[in-house]
Amino acid sequence: MTQTGKLLPKLMAANFGIMAFSQVYFLLPMYLEWAGVRGPEMMGWILGAYYAASTFPRPFLAQLVERFPLRKVLMASAVLCAVGGMGLALSGSSVPLLVFWRTLSGFAFGLYLVALTTYQTMAIPDEVRGGAFALVAVGAMAPFAISLPLGDWFLHRGSFSFYIWMGPVLAVLSGFIACILRPVDTKGGGKEQKEQWGRWTDLLRLRPLQVLLASTVLYGLTDAAIISVT
Repeated sequence: MTQTGKLLPKLMAANFGIMAFSQVYFLLPMYLEWAGVRGPEMMGWILGAYYAASTFPRPFLAQLVERFPLRKVLMASAVLCAVGGMGLALSGSSVPLLVFWRTLSGFAFGLYLVALTTYQTMAIPDEVRGGAFALVAVGAMAPFAISLPLGDWFLHRGSFSFYIWMGPVLAVLSGFIACILRPVDTKGGGKEQKEQWGRWTDLLRLRPLQVLLASTVLYGLTDAAIISVT
C-alpha cells in the first residue's frame, strides 16, 4: 500500500472527528432548554458565538498554521476543542459561561479545520489529490449519518449528560488522529519542512481564486436559502 493509501483512512477519521464535534451541537438547543436556558435570544448568542469564532479569525488562524508544525497545531486545537466541550458540559445554565466556552470551541474548530486542510494539501500528491479529497470528504459527511442520530437518540431518551459529553469525546478522537499523522514531507527528507508562504495581496490577485470566492459566496447563499425554507 502506498503512503497516500495509508494516510487516507487517518484523514477520513480526522475529518469525521472534528466535523462530528461541530455537528453534534446542532442539537444543542434541546439540551439548553433542558438545562434551563430560556428564550431564542439567549440561544442565538450561544449558538452564534461558535460560528463567529470559527469564521472571522480564519485569516489570522492561517498565520498560526504557517508558523508552527501542522501536527502540533492540530493537537493543540483538538485539546482546546475538548476543553471547550468540557466547559460547556459543566456550565449549567450560565449564559456568559456558555458563550465563552462556545467561543473557545469555535476558535479551536476553525484552527483545526484550517490546519487539517493545509495538511491534506501538502501531504497528498498532485496526481491523486482530486480522488483522495473526494474520499476524505466521506469522513466529513459521515457524522450526519452516525454521530448526529446518536445524539438525537440520547436526547429523546432523556440521556442529556451522555449527549453533552459527546463533544469532548469526539475532540479527543480528533487529537488522537493528529498524534498518529506522519510529518508532512514536501521534499523527501522525512521531516516537516519550512514552507515559503506568499502574501495575502499576491493570493488575492490570482484570477482562479477570485472566481472561487465568487462561486463559494453564491453556493453559501443558495445553501442558506434552502436551510431557511426547510
